Amino acid sequence: TIAAQLAITYPDGNAGWGAYAVPILEWNTSDARATLYTLLGAVGVLMLIVCANVGNLMMVRATGRQGEISVRAALGASGWDIARLLLAESLLLGLLGGALGLLVASWGLDALMVLGSDIIPRATEVALDGRVMLFTVGLSLLSGLAFGLAPIWQSRRLNLNDAMKAGTRGGTGTARAQFFRHVLVGAEIALALVLLNSAGLLGRSFVQLSHVDPGFDPKGAWWMNLTIPTTRYDTEDKQAAFALDVLERVRVLPGITTAGLTAIMPFSGSDYVLGVEFPGRVTAPGEDVSAYYFPVGANYFPTMRTPILRGRNFTDADRTGAPRVAIVSETFAQTMFPGEDALGQRVHITNSEEKVWREIVGIVPDVKQFGLDQQNDPQIYEPFAQQPHNFMSFIVRTDSPTATVGLARTLRAAVYNVDPQQPVFSVSSVEDLVADSLAGREFSLILLLTFAAVALLLSAIGTYGVMAYTVAQRTREYGLRMALGALPNQVLKLVFNRGMRLVWWGLVAGALGSLASAQLIKSQLHQTASYDPFVLVSVAAVLLLAAAAACLISARRATRVDPMIALRSE
Repeated sequence: TIAAQLAITYPDGNAGWGAYAVPILEWNTSDARATLYTLLGAVGVLMLIVCANVGNLMMVRATGRQGEISVRAALGASGWDIARLLLAESLLLGLLGGALGLLVASWGLDALMVLGSDIIPRATEVALDGRVMLFTVGLSLLSGLAFGLAPIWQSRRLNLNDAMKAGTRGGTGTARAQFFRHVLVGAEIALALVLLNSAGLLGRSFVQLSHVDPGFDPKGAWWMNLTIPTTRYDTEDKQAAFALDVLERVRVLPGITTAGLTAIMPFSGSDYVLGVEFPGRVTAPGEDVSAYYFPVGANYFPTMRTPILRGRNFTDADRTGAPRVAIVSETFAQTMFPGEDALGQRVHITNSEEKVWREIVGIVPDVKQFGLDQQNDPQIYEPFAQQPHNFMSFIVRTDSPTATVGLARTLRAAVYNVDPQQPVFSVSSVEDLVADSLAGREFSLILLLTFAAVALLLSAIGTYGVMAYTVAQRTREYGLRMALGALPNQVLKLVFNRGMRLVWWGLVAGALGSLASAQLIKSQLHQTASYDPFVLVSVAAVLLLAAAAACLISARRATRVDPMIALRSE
């Protein structure tokens, strides 16, 4: 409604333009939304692996209790009575695990805040309150129910006569129960591969992003940010005089090799977008012809070590009263002047009602002003002396590590010597600015790698548990084989191959799941395909080695069976 009214009231500047509204909460959390959903999904996958692991252990325990359960049934216990007993045990186990989880969470919350307090929006509001307690209790009960269903299902299919005949030896478990245990192991392997592949993709993306050229050299550069009050510096001449005075004092500081000035520092989170016009061109209503705008000092590009690709740099002669000039980025030159030479062209920056034409005198590389993953948008620079501002950032460069000692205090003193009442907002290294832009991705990568490592460990433990139980249940078979002349290596190969069949099926299912899950994190990848064969094969190989080690340990136990003892015990 407002945009439509503006178009009627000011048709020259607003015709064809629209507007959109975004809730402030959504605006504040939009950058972290994808990351937090990814972590939530990773926690969910890890929870499924845990449930599969515990479910397998509960089934093994239920198999060993077949004699007990058969006695209970023979004495008149109904199926519901037995199910209620097993369910109570699993729910109690779930609640105990939830209580332990809350205890660990109370310790881990502090560590989480250290890692992500500056990254997660509204992180200071995160606390273990009543809602978290209620959620944990509900999830614990649900988890207990989930891994308690398998032994209940197994007990309902128990053959009373066979179980009673087994006597004190314990049951060996039905083929269906064994199949179900194998399915759970395969599911663990598949889910672990999904987590490992996601972590691998994010890790590869992080490496690619950290090697992106920002268009300047952050090493050895420091910056300080300040805004002078327009009540005291009420004219552009006063603003320019203040900036140049501070810049001259900063340049002569010990250890400083060069110093520059800009209104907006790259990676600082600020931006300034202005429309641009060109002689003889008519802009259609609603056509967005704009560029990111940066007033900079004459020595800004040398200080940032941003090369001049063509043309010339700004000089001290480009000041008030001199012909207006501008420097543009490569994307600006290619977008605004396709098939033409941008040097010598004229451009008007619509930051004033009066049309002032500036001659393009130089072209520089695209600078990543807002993040290493930013797309290259048109950028235009003009001399700070010709268009002063009351907000400014000073950049200094030093090649001596010892010069950084007390540098913040020295820079602040240079400002106070010009105006003792002028505060300095921040003094930090430019490397920290670039590192802060990667902090969110680094945070999610660390957590996802942690989850993936836990998933890898749990899947190896689950595989070992099932294989160890299988070996224990088939002791008589292996003893008989060895009594009939089978060599230990042959038994080792037999057991190992049986275990690896489960692993291979899990890897196949996990590869398919990884292809699907990678699409969910596609928006968080930089120069990394959601289907990366190298990453998938690498993490699958790591998982395969871990599972193979678990199978090998169990298989070696089978080769140590004494045939006489095994046969005598049966």
